[in-house]
Amino acid sequence: MPTPATVDLAAFYANPDRSVAVLNYNARFITSIFDLVNSDELASFVQVFLADQRTKVPAEADATTTFNLATPAVYLATIKAILTDRPDAYQRFQPAEILASIEDLYSYYRTFLRVATMTSQQNDVMASEFMTIDQRFNDLVIRLYRTIEEKLQGHANQVYRQVNAGSSACMLLQQIAWPAPTEYTSLQDIPFISRLMLRPPMMVHTKSNKRKGHFTASATNPIANFTGSATDWYCYPAMIGESLAYIYFHRDYLASGIALANLFQLADSQAIAGKKPDLILLFGSPSAARLPLRMDKPRRWSSLVTRGPVSQNLLRRFKRSLMIRLLILKRSSMTWGALLWPMDICMHRGLKRGPLSVWMTSVVKWRSTTWTGVFI
Repeated sequence: MPTPATVDLAAFYANPDRSVAVLNYNARFITSIFDLVNSDELASFVQVFLADQRTKVPAEADATTTFNLATPAVYLATIKAILTDRPDAYQRFQPAEILASIEDLYSYYRTFLRVATMTSQQNDVMASEFMTIDQRFNDLVIRLYRTIEEKLQGHANQVYRQVNAGSSACMLLQQIAWPAPTEYTSLQDIPFISRLMLRPPMMVHTKSNKRKGHFTASATNPIANFTGSATDWYCYPAMIGESLAYIYFHRDYLASGIALANLFQLADSQAIAGKKPDLILLFGSPSAARLPLRMDKPRRWSSLVTRGPVSQNLLRRFKRSLMIRLLILKRSSMTWGALLWPMDICMHRGLKRGPLSVWMTSVVKWRSTTWTGVFI
């Protein structure tokens, strides 16, 4: 089944292949359901949805009376007719079929990881209200859906379910100056994530979780062929112990990018401004699509620089091996954790024994080694 084309607008980006959507509130913030239904962003997503649904419609279906086979223009015109209570709204398509399609559209949109972004230029008001702004958009989306739904079914709902209708997460971005060498100027325009809001329960899925490939030493700096821009790249500034890491990732890998918040502390602007990082990671660089993993330690700079290509088999390395193994081993430091797991085992002849399982875990390799002793 062919994957629908990617939507790339100033205010909305959607990649059906990765099930990732990005909403840019700075480019456009919609405040009414009529603005939303008339927006280019919704029209583009409806086109993606209909392209996905056409493969699921039976071959014998009549294109003139099947709502999911309508063109995006006809699809949206029908929705507008329903919202304005026009008498010809159901002239071509049955209300039950329209309702089923609207529910599928709503569900399809929510299968995407939907991340909203806002850029803050040292604006304390926006920094404190970015969650409220995002909530307004979520309320708007669910209000549009419920309005259409109740008009089609002819009565109000008896049960309302408050779901994350508009976005799954929201990022507040900020431009922060840091002392980058000349060859690193291409990274200075990429915004840092200064605050991150996640809407639980939140499930993020990657196309693969296999760990393949090898780290290969590079004679040249991996940043040399970097072609990313501030439009499609973000930086997660992570505090790994006492070390500072700038983790740059492409928006297609937002699932792995925002999951870093569960592993590493998000560095604040004071920790970033005027500071050079101990590690720079570039993940999802199209310029490295056919190249292996590269690692370099520039002679004139003490930081480690790594670049990961666009590969479905490197996502777990993105969060674990690249940062933990390279950075902590570089510092020759190791953190251990221990877990004692007592158990009672009933043996034959009525005897009881209590083996104590001790799990020792090193965050360097993220592997567990078990020693088991029997204590009587």
